[in-house]
Amino acid sequence: MIWPVCAESAVKPQPTNQPIFTDGSKTTNRTAAATFFQNSNICISHRLPTMFSIYSAELYSIKLALLHIPETHYHSHILFLILCLVCRL
Repeated sequence: MIWPVCAESAVKPQPTNQPIFTDGSKTTNRTAAATFFQNSNICISHRLPTMFSIYSAELYSIKLALLHIPETHYHSHILFLILCLVCRL
C-alpha cells in the first residue's frame, strides 16, 4: 500500500521552489477543478460541465497548473496531486 506524503515532509522550504496543489472533484450535480500556487497564494478554480468524470476533473486541474506555471517567477515547481478517486464495484 502506498501512503500519501505530507507536503511539509516532502518539500524543503526554499525560496526558489513553488509548491503547487491540484484537485478535481465531482458530486452528483457539480464537477470542478482547482489549482493552488502556495508561495504565490494564488488559487485558480473552474467549474466544469457535469458530464466530466472525476478523472477528467483531476486531469483538468493538472492542466490548469501547467498552463499557469509560466506566470510565476520561480525556478522550480513541485506539483502535488490530491487524488481522491473512489471506485464502486
